[in-house]
Amino acid sequence: MKTRKLVLLSLVTLLITPLFAETARYADYKNEAFNYEIKLPAGWFSTHLDLEDRHLLYCYPDRFTKIKVKALKSDEQDLDRIVQSNIWKIRDIDPRLNEIIETGKISVKKNVYGKLLVCEYRSRNNRFLQRTLIAANNGIIYVVECRAPIKTFYRYEPYFNSTLTSFGYLTADDTAGR
Repeated sequence: MKTRKLVLLSLVTLLITPLFAETARYADYKNEAFNYEIKLPAGWFSTHLDLEDRHLLYCYPDRFTKIKVKALKSDEQDLDRIVQSNIWKIRDIDPRLNEIIETGKISVKKNVYGKLLVCEYRSRNNRFLQRTLIAANNGIIYVVECRAPIKTFYRYEPYFNSTLTSFGYLTADDTAGR
């Protein structure tokens, strides 16, 4: 009887452990002042800076790989139109850009709509891939960047995908971005 209980307990532990391990791999981050939440890889370093009208969050495992969230409060009347624009002058912003690999409108989850850019660029004698989500909600524009050197990008891709798909608003403007 003891052996049967021990085996049953072992089986339950084996079945439940991956569920806890998956949730333990990410930490919830919420910023009420800038109205967003996101899940970040739990073992990575993170730091943030809040100013009156802007916010920066960095999460990184090493000096070349990072997840960055930028939030900027704006008085611009039509942020959603700007975010959804088909015209982006990226070279004016970053002259190291090699090419835009992909761009398109996406819906991350309910009420989170934006523009997704996938770019390749040079920096510090390395070539990088970067996925960038640009979205707007209630007078705040958000830029979520996930980047790594090309040679290691796909090692971190599951973290990038989980982080990008976890991005959400604490309070959403239901009419934005459609």
